[in-house]
Amino acid sequence: MWLSIAQADWALSLAKAAWVKSRKREATPARVFDFSPFLQGEKKGHALLSFQSETLLEDARRGRSAFFNPRGASLEIARALNQSGYAVDVISYKDAGFTPEREYDLFVGHDGVSFKRISEMLVGRAKRVTYVTGAYSDAHDEESEKAYSRFCLSRGLDRASLNTRRSIDASSYAISSADLVVCLGKETRKTFVPVAKSVVAINNAAYLELNFTPEQLAHRTVPPSFVYYGGTGNIQKGVDLLIEAFAGMPEAHLYLFSPLEPEVTRAYARELRSPNIHFGHHWRFFPNLVRRLISSCTFSLLCGFATGQSTALIAGLGLGLIPVVNTEADIESPGVPIAETTVQGVRDAVRRALALSQPEIAALRLGAMQSYDLLFKPEVFCASFRDLIRRVECQSGRES
Repeated sequence: MWLSIAQADWALSLAKAAWVKSRKREATPARVFDFSPFLQGEKKGHALLSFQSETLLEDARRGRSAFFNPRGASLEIARALNQSGYAVDVISYKDAGFTPEREYDLFVGHDGVSFKRISEMLVGRAKRVTYVTGAYSDAHDEESEKAYSRFCLSRGLDRASLNTRRSIDASSYAISSADLVVCLGKETRKTFVPVAKSVVAINNAAYLELNFTPEQLAHRTVPPSFVYYGGTGNIQKGVDLLIEAFAGMPEAHLYLFSPLEPEVTRAYARELRSPNIHFGHHWRFFPNLVRRLISSCTFSLLCGFATGQSTALIAGLGLGLIPVVNTEADIESPGVPIAETTVQGVRDAVRRALALSQPEIAALRLGAMQSYDLLFKPEVFCASFRDLIRRVECQSGRES
C-alpha cells in the first residue's frame, strides 16, 4: 500500500515514539569480552572493537544479522579479527563508561565517537584503526552547504530560512591519529587523504535472502520504474533533484522509500502530488521491500555527494535493479550513469534508461547481480578487513 505524505509521517512518528520509549528502558550498553567463535588456530593477541555490541552474540549464532549496517558490519569486523588471530572485546561505540582493563594489540573504533577517550587510556603500543561509514566531517559539511544552497536557489528560498544542519561525527583526532582509516568507497576516500596518515577504501555490503535465480530476476518483465531508498539527509542525497526531475517527466514513475523531511515536503508539495511520484512507507529492514521492488521497479537511483556507499543501493544490485547513479555513488556496476548532479542530468539519464531494449535491460540486470556477488557480499567485506588487519600490523609511514 502506498501512503500519502501525511499518513507516512504519522506512521513514522509512532515508530519513533516506540523506539525512544524502548531506548529509555535500556541499561548500560552491552559489553562482550573474549569474543572468539571464529578464531582459527592459536590466539596471537587481544583486540578491542568499539562499534555495535548489543546483538553481537545473537548475530554470531545466526552467522549474520538482520541488516548490514551497523550490526552486520560489526559482526564481520569481529569475525575478521578472530580469523586474524585475535580474541575480541566488543563494546558499543556509545559506551561512555568503558575503561580498558587489559593491554590490547589492536583497537578498532567507529568514526570519531569515543576514539580519543579510549585511545588515551590504552596502554602499550596498540595499533589504532578507525572505521568510518561516511565522508570526512569537514568535506561533508562543505558539500552539505553546497547542496542546501542549491536547494534554496531552486525553490527561491532564503538560505538563512533553512536551519537544518545534519553533520557527522568523524573527528579530526580520530582521522589524523589513527594508524589506518578505513572508509567505504574510493570517492569517499578522497575526503580523508589530506588529513589521514593512511586511508584505505573497501566496499560496503548488504545481506540478501532471495528465492529467485539470477535468470528469473534478469528476464522478468516489469514497468521500467525507478526507486530511491534512503534515510535522513534528503537534500544531501539529491532527493530534491529526483523529485524535481520526475515532476517534469510524466512518462517515468518514481517510487520513494524514504522519510521525507519537512523542508522537502514543504518546498515540493505540488510536485509530490504528481501522479507519477509514489511515496511508500520507509522500512528500516531492507528485506521487507524485496517483493515490492521486484514487482514494481527496474532501476535504482542515487545522486548525492560522496558519503560512503549506500547499503540499499548495493542490495538493489543483488536484486537485479539497474543503478542510475552519479560518480559519487561509488558503485562499480553496469548501469546508466548520471553525468552531472543536476535536474537535467537526472532527466537525461532517466530518458536513456527508458530507451533501453528488453535484451539490454536483461544484460544490465545480470551485470548488476554479478557486481554484487563479486564486490559487495558480506564475505567480501570480511575478507577486505582481514587484508587491512595484516596491513596495519606491519604498517609504517604515511600514504597519499
